[in-house]
Amino acid sequence: HRSFSDFLKGRQRATVDESFVNVRELEACLAHRCLEVMIKGLPGNTLERFSPGLRYADRYWTEHLAKARYGSAQVATSLEIFVFHGHLLKWFSVHFKDLEIMISNLRIVHIWSVRCF
Repeated sequence: HRSFSDFLKGRQRATVDESFVNVRELEACLAHRCLEVMIKGLPGNTLERFSPGLRYADRYWTEHLAKARYGSAQVATSLEIFVFHGHLLKWFSVHFKDLEIMISNLRIVHIWSVRCF
């Protein structure tokens, strides 16, 4: 017996492209949106001042990135802006006390970037 999730993700059973859920594309969209939220909203201070959306983006951006389709132009552009326009430094300033999170997330960014470029 297949789950509903398996049913939606099964390309074989899809009779039209609209009924197929491409999880890697969806994860790329989520990674892109998380990066956009952080680019616009990272204040460079503590997590306590984060809105719920910013808190979600801050927590899950690399989880979505790790599952995202490699080579997504949207994600690559957002990631480039995040890294090279000072937003990564703001993110560091928020998480400077948790080196383990920083290293883990940067490892995911590195793996995704290497596979794309």
